[in-house]
Amino acid sequence: MKLQRTTWGLFIAALVLGGGVYVYEMVVKSYQTEVAARQRKVIDLKEQDIQEITIEKDGETLQFERVEAETYNWRMVKPNEEIANDAAIAFLTNLLVEKERDRMFLIGVAEKETYGLEEPFATLTLNVAGQDQTLVLGRPNFDQKWVYAQINPPSETPQELEVTLIPIEFRYAVERDLKEWRRSSQ
Repeated sequence: MKLQRTTWGLFIAALVLGGGVYVYEMVVKSYQTEVAARQRKVIDLKEQDIQEITIEKDGETLQFERVEAETYNWRMVKPNEEIANDAAIAFLTNLLVEKERDRMFLIGVAEKETYGLEEPFATLTLNVAGQDQTLVLGRPNFDQKWVYAQINPPSETPQELEVTLIPIEFRYAVERDLKEWRRSSQ
């Protein structure tokens, strides 16, 4: 059986187009998805890059630093020097690394109180590779699924502030008693 010239031409054209669509879907689309996911991260970082965490909540400051020890990974520096609960810290760092924000929007400075950012619920400061990253947590939104937050707020107050909705789990991660941050002796 011999195929005609036009049949071969159509067959080759279909293979080229099919190959092009395959490359686009597998390579280009996956790269675009990866970039979009990275942009939606609350703070784009790796867990092992976090060297120090400071949590300011209710006038109290908790400070933790990563250590190289066999039996634990984190040490509480403030308010007391002691071994930290690795599970509590891991929950927080996992949220920072894995969770994605919902959306961002701009508000006027006068609206800061409406979102709970005038007197924030908590402020997290992360020392990542010698640079500080800040996350200011405000109040939850109306359906209690998201928290209004500012990521790396500017030091000077601009005309408009960028507010981000992040998962409510961030509030749960820092809403702990001091004893929950300490390692329990076993």
